Amino acid sequence: MVCFPISYSGAVAAVTGIANPISLARHIMQDTPYCFLAGSGALKYAKKIGFPILNDPLELISAESRLQLEGNKNFIEAVSSSYNTEGGHTSFLTNPGHDTVGGVAMDSSGQLACATSTG
Repeated sequence: MVCFPISYSGAVAAVTGIANPISLARHIMQDTPYCFLAGSGALKYAKKIGFPILNDPLELISAESRLQLEGNKNFIEAVSSSYNTEGGHTSFLTNPGHDTVGGVAMDSSGQLACATSTG
């Protein structure tokens, strides 16, 4: 078992084209002196270490997510056509939302790990 100090952390932000950004953050946490890489710097580092980079970020979108998006578009069109849009209260129609996935785990010795990824 590996025990890490409480301040042990790793993070990536504002990255595209990385299939598993949480795995990259874990690598940064465990195998580098860094705790946070973002944007083009994170992508450059990922390429340097041979981390999997997607040729097309759209590969990350599942068939189920595509169907959900189409359903949202149909909903927005239906509501827009029957809703009085002159009052300006339509901001909820233009941003149906995006999913954020989070997880927290605690091992048998009480060590906590958490991760969040916004799609």
